[in-house]
Amino acid sequence: MSEEFQRARTKEQKEIRMSVVMEVTDAQFQKMPYQSITLSTIARDLGSSRANLYRYVRTKEEIFLQLYLQKQTALIEDFKKKIKNVPCDPEIFGAQLAEVFSHHLDFLHYQSILAEIIEQNVSLEALTRFKKQVREDRTPIYAILTKQCPSLSPRQIQQLYLTFLYEGAGLYAHTMPGTLTQKAMKAAGYQGYQKDSFQNMMAEFITMCIEHYKPFHNEEKVHD
Repeated sequence: MSEEFQRARTKEQKEIRMSVVMEVTDAQFQKMPYQSITLSTIARDLGSSRANLYRYVRTKEEIFLQLYLQKQTALIEDFKKKIKNVPCDPEIFGAQLAEVFSHHLDFLHYQSILAEIIEQNVSLEALTRFKKQVREDRTPIYAILTKQCPSLSPRQIQQLYLTFLYEGAGLYAHTMPGTLTQKAMKAAGYQGYQKDSFQNMMAEFITMCIEHYKPFHNEEKVHD
């Protein structure tokens, strides 16, 4: 694997190598804390060297940005398939959307560390490309939310999705804590969560937002 990895020459070959880098990094993130993952651990599992990995990325955060986009694409495709024709009923919509999010907990795992960690060690150029792609990819989501909430302005629709996204990331961390946190919670007397806690709590939150989110009369009061 190491020799093949080093010999990528064409754009297509480099894209294939990068996809392998992403697979290895994602696999590590399922088992290890973010802080324990380095270019050295990634190179090790690739059977390559850190120096060779520099041909593709300069920091691990660049890999994580690409993984985030990949996970977001999968979420959006599921979103379009399962939510597009849901009737304009807050409770039904909330349940369906929560189910979609529950099938993409790996995406919420990335979302939970995006702003505070991943985006802090990349170049301005890489982060700008990432932000543009994120905005473009979310267009279908905004269209579906607009159909569900036609009285809201475009900016409010964007904010509504961000509200769901941030709540989902928070609930992911809250209902699926790491091993150390689980031990601390048990020792502190916290009641454990059932497997369906995330989906139920997310459905209630989405339904509440749709039922109570009202259009602003003064658009200038809306902030990103």
